[in-house]
Amino acid sequence: MSESNLRAVVIGAGNAGRGQIAALEHCDVEVVGVASRTPGSARRVARDLGIPHHSTDWRECLEALRPDIVGVATPGDQHAEIVLAALELGAHVCCERPLALEPVQARELWVRARALGRKSCLCAPALFQPQMLFARELIAQGTIGRLRDVECVSSFNWPRYSPLNWQHHLEKGGGRLNHFFANSLAAIHAVVDRPIVWAQGEARNDWGSVPRYDPEIDWSAFYHRNPTEEELEGFEWVEVDADSSYSALVRFGASEDDEGEGETVSALFRHSALNNSWVNDYTAFHGDRGSIHIQGAQFQGAVLVFEGGPTWEERAIPLEIVDALPVEANNDRRNWMTLMAQFVADIRGEEEFASYPTFEDGALYQAIIAAVRQGEAWQAEGS
Repeated sequence: MSESNLRAVVIGAGNAGRGQIAALEHCDVEVVGVASRTPGSARRVARDLGIPHHSTDWRECLEALRPDIVGVATPGDQHAEIVLAALELGAHVCCERPLALEPVQARELWVRARALGRKSCLCAPALFQPQMLFARELIAQGTIGRLRDVECVSSFNWPRYSPLNWQHHLEKGGGRLNHFFANSLAAIHAVVDRPIVWAQGEARNDWGSVPRYDPEIDWSAFYHRNPTEEELEGFEWVEVDADSSYSALVRFGASEDDEGEGETVSALFRHSALNNSWVNDYTAFHGDRGSIHIQGAQFQGAVLVFEGGPTWEERAIPLEIVDALPVEANNDRRNWMTLMAQFVADIRGEEEFASYPTFEDGALYQAIIAAVRQGEAWQAEGS
């Protein structure tokens, strides 16, 4: 199969799997198979999206189809095994977060992909949100002077009675660090465009215990109200161990363009799932002559710029940024498409493509996540 006629298999038939399928098809990659542990899910996705092959056995699917690209969109505890098998079959691999449960395992996958000459992509697409692309452009233009400090703050009311799922358990690859933090860190990393040299923080499990899923219960009703005493008595509670809240400080080292020595950028990441904040989620970039403020969760709100006074000014995202992105109303799906387009362009050997997160980044982020969970400092080798 030539690089211009790429074939793909996606393993996982949930929202992430459907997102990867749409992104691959947007890049003119033929998705020839989908696999899921749940027979109905695999069959339904294959039927809805016109995919010729579906299976409950991902190994059988890979062996039978021998795709050029494998998308991994299963719960996190399955990622490392699937990624390694796909690499050994000669495929390029795009994997959802986390790349692996442990930093050593994540690093091994990166080293193996590099040794086999396979392209790898960590699916952390928030860096292609138009507001972040605009922020990167403004910083590069010197709009706020020399960047010194970043804030990435999120607080929202995670539904207390949301039933048990794989994201509530660390052994399943769950936790907000593995998902929300890794996506945010990849986006900030791209904007700051400097090496990460140090990180420290702490994580907390505010869930404690959650109700076990019961198909007879309309759980969506409890996203907007508290259950009655009678309803509570019908719940079976399960203890969980995944992190729901965290605070992390990440230091970015000096870049080659720095005029002085030892200049760094500090970034604060704060996430809480306890309650909504009076102040909406926001991301801010502070320089020595001004600041950029992006309102809303996951960088999806208005962009405001302060250039020393007297007031903040809302800036429209330039049309050249918007027009260069896929036409897609859903933010997450559009970002998936943009990320996949860069990955596929790299596979095809096209000369111009934007940088995207790889397994090297996935291994780095997993090492930082492990340190934050343990309340320890992480430091890059040689720094």
